[in-house]
Amino acid sequence: MLSGAYPMMASMTEDTFNADFDHFVFGLERLIAGFEVLVAERQKAGGSAGCTTYRAGERRTGRDRT
Repeated sequence: MLSGAYPMMASMTEDTFNADFDHFVFGLERLIAGFEVLVAERQKAGGSAGCTTYRAGERRTGRDRT
């Protein structure tokens, strides 16, 4: 940190990486929030916005994947 190579990390307070902070829950909440935005945008657009959706149990081939 003292080298100046990581200014963003160096600017954080010492308690940023406190052991009481649950990094897993924080990351999971960020992912869920992102999925909520994606779903809302697709619902607003009235569909899957050009993405292929698959039903449970439906097989996909390598050509189906993007």
